[in-house]
Amino acid sequence: IRTAAVLRRIYLRQGDGCGALGKIYGGRMNRGSAPHHHKTASASVLRSAMKGLEEMKLVAKHPDGGRMITSAGRRDADRIASQVMSRHSVVQTDATETVAEE
Repeated sequence: IRTAAVLRRIYLRQGDGCGALGKIYGGRMNRGSAPHHHKTASASVLRSAMKGLEEMKLVAKHPDGGRMITSAGRRDADRIASQVMSRHSVVQTDATETVAEE
């Protein structure tokens, strides 16, 4: 799981911990000829991703459990999202102009 995806999920839902994120990032378990069942993602991977984000001061422990995003983390996430949206709008504008010229 990419750490940026974990940061985004914590940004959207403050207080989520390893268990909640494991349910989100989990998938279906292949049980052979039996029907698929949901399997939670590895808590170890999620825990290490959240610890890395804590070391970078992007998330902190929530008082009620789980993690919450810090002001620095919110600022960085907003800055990156605005850069992505500005690049996305430029690509869309270029695509519509070339179609209009033809």
